[in-house]
Amino acid sequence: MNRHGDRYIVRYGVTRNLGEFVPKGQQTFARNAAVIVRSDRGVEWGEVLCPASQRTREYLGAHEDVGGILREASEEDLRKVDEVRQKERDEFASCEEYIRERKLPMQLVDVEHLFGEERLIFYYLSEKRVTSGSW
Repeated sequence: MNRHGDRYIVRYGVTRNLGEFVPKGQQTFARNAAVIVRSDRGVEWGEVLCPASQRTREYLGAHEDVGGILREASEEDLRKVDEVRQKERDEFASCEEYIRERKLPMQLVDVEHLFGEERLIFYYLSEKRVTSGSW
């Protein structure tokens, strides 16, 4: 089990979220290590920025851990992240076509397919609320 000090600041997600993560067991990670984390959104790809400290907690306004570091990214994970990125490109193109066909008042900005594939998130801009009646 980790001591209280064994926590890391990890950048994760398309929007480059920052959070404090606790590793499983006695794992330690170097700065810039590619890691697989479990956040409140699901399993995600992340990058270790630094060990967490009281100063980083204050800077981030962190009061609790965002999640856990499951493991350092493996060669298999690197291959899978490439597959996930290809899916994102395909999903982006499909969604853009859907928007165009239905003349929806929105502009697709990005697509995020979580590494664990439990969530697909579409980011878009719109001057007006896009309602279910628009679909």
